[in-house]
Amino acid sequence: MPGGTVRGEGTYISGDDAKCFELARKAVKDDKRMDETLVVVCGNQELSGTIYLCGTCNLFEPEDWTGRDYACGPAVAYFLKLDDSFEETAELLRHEAGGHGFAKLADEYFYPGVISSTVRDYLVSIAPYRWFSNVDVTSDPSRVKWSAFLSDNRYKSDGVGVFEGGYTVSNGVWRPSEHSIMDNNSGEFNAPSRYIIWYRIHKLAYGNSWNGTYEDFAAYDAINRKVSLSAAPAPKSGMGVRRIMNHHAPVVTGRSWREAN
Repeated sequence: MPGGTVRGEGTYISGDDAKCFELARKAVKDDKRMDETLVVVCGNQELSGTIYLCGTCNLFEPEDWTGRDYACGPAVAYFLKLDDSFEETAELLRHEAGGHGFAKLADEYFYPGVISSTVRDYLVSIAPYRWFSNVDVTSDPSRVKWSAFLSDNRYKSDGVGVFEGGYTVSNGVWRPSEHSIMDNNSGEFNAPSRYIIWYRIHKLAYGNSWNGTYEDFAAYDAINRKVSLSAAPAPKSGMGVRRIMNHHAPVVTGRSWREAN
């Protein structure tokens, strides 16, 4: 595939991040706006038959965190489209680009294992910047990141709770809903994730001086509460083997876009 995009082991997709940002600079002239840029790359190799959904998002840190209380930072989301399913390709794109790349959401799926102290400390340290706001290392309903939703009667039927398992491990990490698009790549974003997306969109549109409240979001989100009885439906039946292997976890590079390899 052109641009150095390569399908690796399992569902991992790698690419030439530096080339992606070089091309993005032709459209985004302001260096500060590059810190907000999401590049989406669709590989020209189509997947068919029983091959797993493949996608990976590389997350970069903004050059300056000052004054940013929302999920920010450049990202490059790579994916390969399925030649026989527009719906599954669209869900893959929403998961990788919308969830990981734009909102900096974590995966909510998990494998057997306990969170390490190093990863736990990282999740705590990154919390003020709203990265991975859909997982937490506490199960205390009064302290978990989405506690406001738990005490809000408007979200009683939305499936919001505190469910153990997330950030790829089964123990020591909690997520806000039993199922979501960040879990099984199917359905919708749960309410806390929708809040993060809503908040960042408004910050980008109106600037750092904008200060939307939780109540502003709840009013805006009312249509979502009416549409669904749960924050994210259970996995669809008959999905086939493409649902067996989860997407590759986002790659946290720890670098700025200027330092992309």
